[in-house]
Amino acid sequence: MKKTEMKMVIKEVLEESAHGESIVEAAIRCFDRFGVAKTTVDDIAAEAGIARATVYRTVSNRDHLYSVVSYKILGDIAAEIKPIVDRQADFSTALIRGSIESVRRFRASKVGMLLLEATGDLGVERFLIDPQSPVVNHMLLVFRETFKRAREGGALRRDLSDREAAAWIRSFIFILVLSSNLSKKEQESAIRKFLIPSLVTPP
Repeated sequence: MKKTEMKMVIKEVLEESAHGESIVEAAIRCFDRFGVAKTTVDDIAAEAGIARATVYRTVSNRDHLYSVVSYKILGDIAAEIKPIVDRQADFSTALIRGSIESVRRFRASKVGMLLLEATGDLGVERFLIDPQSPVVNHMLLVFRETFKRAREGGALRRDLSDREAAAWIRSFIFILVLSSNLSKKEQESAIRKFLIPSLVTPP
């Protein structure tokens, strides 16, 4: 599936399909109850109260379902993180708090972590980290006002677009998510050493 097609298909499933939202919510409950690998289409259909064929008409395959569920989970986390980021007084602090809270909340998502751990073909990892992934839209939502203030104050590098900055923040956050051995203090240290210098205008 091409990247532009993937973006549209995810949008259609969550926003335009008559059964998309119920299928995704049912899949999340089934993944939580049975695990990702053991959940079947029949399980999801029964949980959603729809026919098996309706699931197949809405999501094209298992990887597609994983991507849509991941997108939904990340969207919910982004909505929780945005007020925290918006409250920060400066760009660097917003990057630190937003990144650490994103890592904490994603790790606390049982289904999100199950999807990362259960996909042998790295499909979900590619979906989460690919620069063109629609997941970048969630980071744009979280940091839009922060980027605006940072540009007005000269803190955000002028040679970076908002989308480029959001894509890099998203990728860095998932590096931290996958680095499960890092403490909160070590996460902050990595953000200060690598993420902040890559985005902030040098003195």
